[in-house]
Amino acid sequence: MLSFGDAATPDAGRPAARSAAQCADEATGRAAGPAARRRSRPTAALLAALALLCATAAAPAALAASDGTEGKRISGRVMKVLDGDTFSFSTAARERFVVRFSAIDTPEQLQRGGSEATRTLRELLRAKPVSVACYKRDERERRICRVFNARGDVGLQMLEAGAAWHFRRFESEQTAAERTAYRAAEDRARRARRGLWAQPNPMPPWDCRDRLRNMERCD
Repeated sequence: MLSFGDAATPDAGRPAARSAAQCADEATGRAAGPAARRRSRPTAALLAALALLCATAAAPAALAASDGTEGKRISGRVMKVLDGDTFSFSTAARERFVVRFSAIDTPEQLQRGGSEATRTLRELLRAKPVSVACYKRDERERRICRVFNARGDVGLQMLEAGAAWHFRRFESEQTAAERTAYRAAEDRARRARRGLWAQPNPMPPWDCRDRLRNMERCD
């Protein structure tokens, strides 16, 4: 799903980031006039996805967690599963925040396998208790966390189920043992053709996001 590293970090001295509306206008061709509008007629689904991507691109740079809970395991309750790698969480102290999984990426909702990944995560998070160990925040203020249920590492379980990719772009944030386990779990799912690997050539979600930015379909 939308990853925690997709937005560009603004550099000092650059002009202020465009608003999400300006981004969407330019991408759909409205800024180029009526002729561009006639040539480009994006679907409602693509427009909705683009709007979300543009909002992410206009967001501030990622921030490290600084609330004193960095790296600690926090128990709580899952409020709502938002997609295959994101959910809302409430702690025992009734603090609520959105969790984005560390080191996995799941299909976008517009992709084949997106709904299945969401269902798989929902099922895994029923194995209470659920706890999170968060270590930073992304540009959308989601907490980036390792997630655990009664059976252990939920990210690893998603990979074993063939519901996610190991997000190797961020594997430097994992321990050596985690990297080894995640790579092996994805390889086992690939060989067994479980979940998304039953497809002959599944598109990684980061490639889908690139297509959506260019107003192209992901299927």
